[in-house]
Amino acid sequence: MYFIKTLKTTILIFAVLLLLFGCTSKKHEDGVTKEEIILNSTTGEIEIQHTEGYITTDTTGMQLWYDTFGDRDNPKVFLIHGTDAQAVNWMPHLYEPLVNAGYCVIRFDQRGNGLSEIFPKPKGFKPQKWTPEQAPPYTFVDMADDAIGLLEKLDIEAAHVVGHSMGGMIAQLVAIRRPDMVKTLTLLASSPSHSFDETYQSPETLEFFMNDLAGTIRKMAMPSMLMPLTRKKMITLTKVFFGSMDKDFTTPHGEEMLDEYVNAYYSGGRKFNLMSWQGMAVATSKSRADELKKLNIPALVVHGDEDMLLDYANGKALASLIPEAKLITIKGGGHLFPLLDTYNDEYIDDLINHLRMNN
Repeated sequence: MYFIKTLKTTILIFAVLLLLFGCTSKKHEDGVTKEEIILNSTTGEIEIQHTEGYITTDTTGMQLWYDTFGDRDNPKVFLIHGTDAQAVNWMPHLYEPLVNAGYCVIRFDQRGNGLSEIFPKPKGFKPQKWTPEQAPPYTFVDMADDAIGLLEKLDIEAAHVVGHSMGGMIAQLVAIRRPDMVKTLTLLASSPSHSFDETYQSPETLEFFMNDLAGTIRKMAMPSMLMPLTRKKMITLTKVFFGSMDKDFTTPHGEEMLDEYVNAYYSGGRKFNLMSWQGMAVATSKSRADELKKLNIPALVVHGDEDMLLDYANGKALASLIPEAKLITIKGGGHLFPLLDTYNDEYIDDLINHLRMNN
């Protein structure tokens, strides 16, 4: 009951922020908006094909922004970011090795974030009165159908699907709902259930989630309620939020990389929308354990043993639930390890081998 009560308090704060500072979105014309050749920092040559554009899915009707790196005729790697993150979470240190290995990498902004359409507030819905016992504006199933619809509109029959955190949860549902579309499944710092499932979350992790992180959210929320949020203030709050989730972002190198992220988050018309309803979708999601046991898809699980948001037990559980899944442990890695180039040597080669074995 304590955790549910604290969860309700945290969601209430997000709901108030949404009412005060929620982003709006407008529809764009579907189609490719940019085609260019960009720098490959590995080789120092201008040689990576880059395309970006908008697609409205037939599955959900949501308009999503996406981009691709590499030759579109190559096997596809489909990246799904975490809660209220953006496609730019997948930085060159992660996608360039995949492109150099002969893959076409696809990123996209999930609904409500980045450059994708924001799901409108349902008529009569009062976020400040919402509890986890009620239906959220949308669910993980809707978000999985977004991803499926995007792949369909891009005429991709099957892809290697990689998800981080909540993105890994969405990736699991894509594999469960459309196994024919998933060549391989790679789950980075993810879980077979929701963030508050005591089956996989230790008391210490839940305490951190509910006290330390919720406290940070409250500190972010209070100034926002009292004065206008300028771009500079929002960037400062974003850095505090990231640093509270993963100690690696408090190191000198982590702070440098965090500068790159927040600049990307707020550039080119992007919106870092911490109030996109996705937290409600997480809180009301169900365990996928039974469905995962039935998967017949090659799976790789990568998890840091110092993850403060989704305990390492979540990674071990995923690897044991999915038949013949392989587990890689990132020693000293926190929840946001894929966002840092620090850990590339720990898993990128294994990821590429995982894809090659199942082309």
